Amino acid sequence: MTALVLVDGFDKYGPTANQNITSVMVGDWSITGSPFPAIVAPLSTVGYAVQINPSCSLSTTLPAAMTRIAGSFRFRLDAAAAFAGEMRFRNGATSCCTIHFNQTTGLIEFHTGNYNGALLASGGAVGLSTIHVLSFDITIGASSAYAFYLDGVSLFSGTGNTANSQASVNGVYLGSQASVQTWTLDDLALFNPADAAYNSGVLTSSVVVETSFPSGDAQKQFTNDGNVVWPAGITAAGVYSVTGTTNAPGANQLFLVKITPAVACTLNSVSIIPRATSAGAKYRGVAYADSSGAPGSLLTSGTEVVGATSGTTITGVLTTPQSLVAGTSYWIGYITDTSVVLAQVDATTNLGRKIANTYTSGAPGSAGAMTTGQATWQIWGNCTGAAVNWASEALNPPLGTVAAQIHSATVAQEDLYTFPALVTTPSTIYGVAIKAFVAKSDSGARTVSLNMKSGSSDSTGSSAGQAMSTTNQWQRSFFDVDPATGVAWTRAGLNAASSGVSVAS
Repeated sequence: MTALVLVDGFDKYGPTANQNITSVMVGDWSITGSPFPAIVAPLSTVGYAVQINPSCSLSTTLPAAMTRIAGSFRFRLDAAAAFAGEMRFRNGATSCCTIHFNQTTGLIEFHTGNYNGALLASGGAVGLSTIHVLSFDITIGASSAYAFYLDGVSLFSGTGNTANSQASVNGVYLGSQASVQTWTLDDLALFNPADAAYNSGVLTSSVVVETSFPSGDAQKQFTNDGNVVWPAGITAAGVYSVTGTTNAPGANQLFLVKITPAVACTLNSVSIIPRATSAGAKYRGVAYADSSGAPGSLLTSGTEVVGATSGTTITGVLTTPQSLVAGTSYWIGYITDTSVVLAQVDATTNLGRKIANTYTSGAPGSAGAMTTGQATWQIWGNCTGAAVNWASEALNPPLGTVAAQIHSATVAQEDLYTFPALVTTPSTIYGVAIKAFVAKSDSGARTVSLNMKSGSSDSTGSSAGQAMSTTNQWQRSFFDVDPATGVAWTRAGLNAASSGVSVAS
C-alpha cells in the first residue's frame, strides 16, 4: 500500500450544477439517498467542490484495511441543524468512528461508532458559511490515540474507543443527517501513516488537491474513436455539463453556438439534448463559417431527424462532413420546425444566437443578422480524424460515450499524455493520483494499468492490472514519489512527467 490511499478534489465531476452526477462519480463513489450531491464552486482556488445534501451520502472503499488513518479536507457548514454533516470511517457497513459537524453549536465532534455514538472529544465552534481545513491522525482500537487539527492548529487529542469492536477500517462514508442541512467538501486526501513515504506535514498544512486534464500526446498507441468540440467560452476540460436549466429556441428557428476546435479534425454530426418530448418535431444539424466573430455562410447541413424524447440525445448527421482547422472558429446548431425546450450548458453564459427561419425552406445560405445573448444550449460537434489522442480524453459529452474515446485490445499498448503545469506552487507534494474513466467492450477478462512516466522510469503505481467492467467507471493508482528519483515529487518533476493508460491483459 502507498502512503496516499484516497484523493479527490471533486474537479472531474464538474462544472457546477452537473445533473449527471450519479454516473460521473461511478468507481470513485457510491451515492445513496436523495437529493443527490451537487457540484459547486471550489472552497480553494482550483476546480470544484461537492455539496452533500440532506439525507444523501457518498461512500467509497479504501485499497486495503487500515489500523491507522490520517487525512485532510476543506469544508464549509452551509445551514444550521442539530445533526449535520459527518465523515465515518467504517469496516464494511460498521462505523468504527465518526467526525461529526454539529451546526447548531458549530462544534466539531469525534464519536465512537456513528454520529450518535459515545462522544470522544469536541471543539472548534466554526461558524456557518466559513471555510476551514480539518486534518486528523486516528489509530483504530478499543483505547487508541487520535489527534485533530483545525486550520493547521491543534484542535484536540486523546485516546478512546475508535474501533467500535472492529479491528480496522476499509471504507469512508460522507453523509448528512438533518432534514435541512447541507455541507460542502473539497480537497480530500487520506493517507496510511504506516507507509514509509507518509509525511505528517499534511496535518498542519492547508492541503489543496489540483486536477489536470490531458493537453498533449507523449506516446500514442491506442486507436482514436473520435473527439468532440463544444461551445467556445465554457469550461474546456472535464465533464460536459448537464444542468437542469432549459431554454426553447422556438419554432422555425435557426439556432447556433460558436466552436473553436483545439485540434484539426472532421465534423460529422451535431448533437443536442431535448428536455421535452415531441413525436413530430423535426431537426437538421447545420455548420456555418465564422465571419468576424458572427455566423457567416453555410458550410454544410444534415439529414432530417424526426421526434424528440426528453433526455435522449438527438444527433444530426451532416450530409457532407466538414473539415475543421485547429484554432479556427465555426458555428454549429440546428434548424427546427417545433418549439422544444433544450438542455443548457449553464444558466449564465448566454453564448447562443438565433434567427427566424422557415424549416421547410432549409438552412439559409447565410446566417444573417442573428439575435445575440441567447442561451448556451447543450450543443456539441462529433468529430473524427484527429491526428492526436489527447483531445479525445479531455472532455466527453456526457462522460464515457463513444463520441470521445480511445481504445486498444493489444496487451502492453500504452497511451501517455502531457498535462498543463500546476496552477498552484506547492511547498510539498504529498502524492499524485492518476485516474481514468474506463470500460471494456470485448468478451472475457480484461485489465488496465494507469501509468506515470518520469524521465525513463515508467511506473504503474499502487495498482497494476486492474479488472475492468463493461460500463465506464473510474480506476485509480497512486504515486507517492517520483519514479525517476525515488523521492518526493518536486513541482518541476511533476510538470515534466507524462501519464496515461496501458492494456495490462
